[in-house]
Amino acid sequence: MTMQNNRRNTFDDFYSTLLEEEPQTAYMGAVGRQGFGGTAPMQQRAQDYWSGRYSNIYNQYLGKRAQEISQRKDPSQWSTFGDFLSTVPFTQRYAQLSPYQRGVTTSRYAPSTRHIYF
Repeated sequence: MTMQNNRRNTFDDFYSTLLEEEPQTAYMGAVGRQGFGGTAPMQQRAQDYWSGRYSNIYNQYLGKRAQEISQRKDPSQWSTFGDFLSTVPFTQRYAQLSPYQRGVTTSRYAPSTRHIYF
């Protein structure tokens, strides 16, 4: 054993394994790194939207993992959740949503009308 191996501690692989051990941490980090563009409130709405979609994205990853298993890929070649997140087009998917789905309404400019029947 070399001197280098003696200096290793439990935190040497901390950052590389943390994101695989805690997939929600990896997901929130990926959402936080996205540059959604627009004004600060628009960026916040986009991050809020994606923050609530963790389970959907993780289920898509599990589906991809199932495909890899069914193809009998070598386990060392399986994609990690971090790799999967790097292929998710967050900005493009968010832009394709309707204004209502993105939380944008015109009610501030066109208030709803009241119908009064006599």
